[in-house]
Order: sequence, then structure tokens, then C-alpha cells
Amino acid sequence: MAFFTRKGLSVQNGGDDQQPGFGIRLAKAGSWSILGKFAGRLIDLFTLIILTNALQPTDFGLVAQAMTVIIIVEAVTSMPIGQPLLRMKAPEGAAYDTGFTLTFLRAIGIGVIIIVLSHPLAAFFHEPRLPPLLAILALAPILRGCISPLMVEFIRSYNLRPEAMMDIFSKLASLAVVIIMVWLSPSYWAIIAATVTTPAVLCLMSYALAPYRPRLSLKYWRSFADVIGWNAVIAALNAIFFQIDRVLLGRALGNADFGRYAVSRTFVDIPHQAILAPLTRPMTASFAQTENEGRRQTLWLKCAHSMFFIVGPVLVTMAILAEQIIFIVTGPDWKGAGVYLSGLALALLPSLPNYPLNT
Repeated sequence: MAFFTRKGLSVQNGGDDQQPGFGIRLAKAGSWSILGKFAGRLIDLFTLIILTNALQPTDFGLVAQAMTVIIIVEAVTSMPIGQPLLRMKAPEGAAYDTGFTLTFLRAIGIGVIIIVLSHPLAAFFHEPRLPPLLAILALAPILRGCISPLMVEFIRSYNLRPEAMMDIFSKLASLAVVIIMVWLSPSYWAIIAATVTTPAVLCLMSYALAPYRPRLSLKYWRSFADVIGWNAVIAALNAIFFQIDRVLLGRALGNADFGRYAVSRTFVDIPHQAILAPLTRPMTASFAQTENEGRRQTLWLKCAHSMFFIVGPVLVTMAILAEQIIFIVTGPDWKGAGVYLSGLALALLPSLPNYPLNT
């Protein structure tokens, strides 16, 4: 059971992997995490169906160009403040303040980088509408970075129900915004509004569930330095590796074809975000609290095997039935996107066994 104190959120019945019931608590945490992400992805799918039937591929192509920049900047500047906090046995208030300060400074940095790059990127993509889109979409990573740092204590106690509820309600809010905007005036601004609404609701709910009064402090910066340093290098390499296709295709293809490609990637990301991503939350807590190297290796192997045999068949099915999936979900205007969906699904298969390394 968790309770708040003046210096933060203390956790009773914390989780060492040798305590009785560890497996049950881990399974329960994973179940809640998967439930929240899976429900959120279902809502995302319904939102996508509405948008693809109301808008044109060119609208998605335009927003995808802007989102490519946002994703890369967010990935390169990512700060996993949760990992250092999980490693601390009993972090005090200044530790949370340090985590918040680092993410706050990152948020300012993201805003500055996006503003500076907006016009050169508009010239690179030959799309003069990008600067205002980038300015608004930059709010999404900024809001994600301002989430209450005390949320990490729910992970420490293997209580992922609050996080699941946040996922579901934020996606429902985004869906409501999309329905209203599509009904009033269908345009690519509906996609942008949905993109910003989700992190805005997540941020507000985080402070309701894990109350925290923001304070600026760098007292514990050394505890975050090693993780942030190595993570910055890895994140930069991953951003280049996984997003280079968007950069090149966003310039080479027209907005319509790039929109089809972007929507296909969204479909491929659904099993990733609904199953793989939520499993990393309890896995991160487990790896951080497991001191025995042999035990950690065994845990990693089990996670890797499970991920491959759960998600692998889903990706193979998507690759085989790509054209049918695109036609049923998005309609005839999106003909040709099935080729992208099939290729992207097959390309993701080899990376599944290595996914636990990201934790």
C-alpha cells in the first residue's frame, strides 16, 4: 500500500524479487499494464478509423512530416528519470525534485530546438505549413516531460492500475476531441489536437493521482548522470535507425503516399504499444530490484521468449492480410498502403527477442 508524505511517496510492502508472492505481484502489474495499453490502443484504432474515413492521405502525410521531427527530438533528448529513482531504496523529496528539474529543462530544450529547426525543416520537406504545426505539436513531448515524478512509486510497488486508468481516460479524451473537430470541420488539425490532448490529460491526471509540488533542484544530479548519459547516446542511435525512413520518405514521397506509409506504421505499432511497451514497466522494476546476475539473465530470457511468441504471430498475420486490413479499416481511398503494412510487419519480427534490452 502506498501513502504520501511531505517528502514524497513512501511505499510499504515494496518488491524484492525474493519476497513471497513476487511472481503474483509481477503478473498482476503486467496484467494491468497490458490492459491499460491494450484498451488505449483499441481507442486509438477507433480514432484512426474515424480520421482515415474523414480525412485524406495527404492530411496524414503532412502531420507525419511534423511528427517525424518531434519523435526524433524527443527520442534524442529522452531522460529515463524513473530508473535512477527505482534504484534508490528510499528516495527523499530532493531526489524527485531533481528528476522533475531535469525533465523540465529538457522540455524547455525541446521547445527551443523545434522553434529553431522549424523553418529549415519546412524548406527540407518543401512544406511551408510545417512551422505552426511543429510549434503546437512540440507541446506533446513537453507535457509528457512534466508528468509527476512520484508516479514512479506506483511502479516500485507493482501497482500499475493508476497508469492503466491514465492511458484509458487520456485516449478517450483524445477520441472526444477528434469526434468534435471532425464534425465541425474535418482537417489535419483534428490529428494535431488529438496528439496534444493525450499528454495534456496524462499530465493533469498524474498530479491528481500522485500529488507533487514542483520544486527546482539538482541535488541528486549525479544519481541520474550515468543513466542519462548512456541513454542519450543509445536514444540518438535508435532515433536515427528507426526514424531515418520517415525523414527520407517524407522528402521523397508525396504527402499522399507518405500518409499511407505513416498510417501503416501506426497499425504495426499497435501490437508493439499494446503488448510490448506495457510489459517493460514491471520488467524495469524487476530488473532494477534483482541483484543476482543469474536471476536477472533468467528473467530476461523468459521475457524475450514470451514477447516473441506472443507478438510474432500477430505481425505475421498482419503481413499476410495487409491489403484486407487496410481496405476494411480505412476504405478504398487508402489502396496501396497494404504493401507498406506487410513490409513493416515483417521487418519488426527480428527485433522482438532483443526488446527486453530496452528496459
